[in-house]
Amino acid sequence: MVPGDGAIRVLYGGADYARQPFNDAIAGAVEAGSALAPLRATEPGAAAVSSLVRTPTPTPLQLASAYATASAQGTYAKPYTVTKITRGGRTLYTAHRETRDLLSAVGVHPAATGMTGYTGTAGSGATTTRTLWRTESDPQLTVTVALFAEHPAKGKRAATPGHLPSASAAKEFATGVAERVREEVAGS
Repeated sequence: MVPGDGAIRVLYGGADYARQPFNDAIAGAVEAGSALAPLRATEPGAAAVSSLVRTPTPTPLQLASAYATASAQGTYAKPYTVTKITRGGRTLYTAHRETRDLLSAVGVHPAATGMTGYTGTAGSGATTTRTLWRTESDPQLTVTVALFAEHPAKGKRAATPGHLPSASAAKEFATGVAERVREEVAGS
């Protein structure tokens, strides 16, 4: 996501819609654990956290949006995926950026914050990890990778929470994915 703009450059919601008919990026609410801790340390971050829906289980898109808001000095930008739609050379739709300044709403001047970027990694669980978040954010781009394990649904039985096989391997994988996404987006 582009901080201050809301443009989503990459969105991955799951491997197989036929087996899981919803988008994990926008509907896959999972435990945040300590993923919000880096945000709470500064004024823009605290304002961004306060903009999240009051839930211990945000979606990956909500978490990315909170980090992007902090990196944009407290400017929340509504996320969007479609920039323009044309047909036969005629523009049928153009996205318009929707923003609001969360810092001025709480009486803080954005220039006084001194924030330049955030990186947050968090896992939840005691000895095993059910979820792992990796978010990197600076004024140009916010990337959130959320890994969560579950046992798939079978027949009429719903999916149930599982555990990632290795917390260290999951952290390494999430970091690698975030780095590759940043490189790809920067190169395009």
